[in-house]
Amino acid sequence: MLLFSTGALIAYGQIQRVTNAAYFNSFIQPVSGLPFSSTIPDDMVRLVTRELAISIARRHMSEFGSNTQILSCHITKAPDGSLVWVAAVGSTNVIAENYIKGFIIVDATDLTVPPVILRTEFAIGEGLWWNHNVPFRNYMADMARTYGVAYHTWDSVANRLMYVVTRYNVGFDLIRRYEPPLAYDAHGNLQYSPTDTEAVPEWITQIYDEEWLEAMITEMGTFRRANGLDYWAGGFLWLIPPSRDRFEITEDTRYIVDPDSNEVVAMVCVNPVGNQRMLSGVFKATREGILFYDFSQENFISGMTAEDLVEGRLPKPATGNYYTMMPLLYTVEISRGIYRLAWYVPIYWYELSG
Repeated sequence: MLLFSTGALIAYGQIQRVTNAAYFNSFIQPVSGLPFSSTIPDDMVRLVTRELAISIARRHMSEFGSNTQILSCHITKAPDGSLVWVAAVGSTNVIAENYIKGFIIVDATDLTVPPVILRTEFAIGEGLWWNHNVPFRNYMADMARTYGVAYHTWDSVANRLMYVVTRYNVGFDLIRRYEPPLAYDAHGNLQYSPTDTEAVPEWITQIYDEEWLEAMITEMGTFRRANGLDYWAGGFLWLIPPSRDRFEITEDTRYIVDPDSNEVVAMVCVNPVGNQRMLSGVFKATREGILFYDFSQENFISGMTAEDLVEGRLPKPATGNYYTMMPLLYTVEISRGIYRLAWYVPIYWYELSG
């Protein structure tokens, strides 16, 4: 009975994973061609990583006094259309000062631009205590939903900073279904709660929860065989060969500016299972839906391979070291009207102190 129960639970878990993969497979839109039809302008290429943005923000925390910390840091679009990191600053003792004191805005495309200090207080946020903490606050209000990434962005209509919370729900069938995000004002009042048929406002830059998106891509890639899904895609003994169509996420989700629409989109690159050197496909999450570009037959290299190629050709500096990070996939025009995919590989320099 113990063996039977264990086997039944494993089989049920496997079925539920395939069910989630089937839901996501029907949710996305397979498309052909290239992710972009125009070249990204030089001043819109994202060069600042999250870690670098936090490092820059910490140099300006004295603007908010002592005993402060960075509570969160997310990327979005500023009112002028530029790509920026928004770092929320709060107290190191959130029980005594349970609110966000202000924000440090770091340009994501140009390191020479001085950060902007916003002394706008928010009653809710990540890293705060009890019901001022966004995930806990939302969970207590509606336990039927799962709440993920929360970030600050600007409402272009009301011209004010808002707090957006992404979410999804898990039904009795254990399928993780997407739901539109919520938006709150500085006082923690709900300002936007759309229905499934209502369009998400244009000023909301990220409408899918990052954890949900990556988990569903993983499920789909695990069970993919040809154009469908297979419980035994991983193979079984010598009886069932593993599928060659499976894929896995190469790197974390990248939020970049779409040169065609000038909107922030999420890009997730995948590689064949067990081969991180090749690019199997690209997921592009937009306001209209999630698009999947299958490049499994194109022999494209992955971002990891592009990094290694660039680092191998860099000369040794007099001091410190060069390194590459966060390669970005864009379309470039190689001749009039002819475009190809290319990796933009930012190069950084560092020197170990002491």
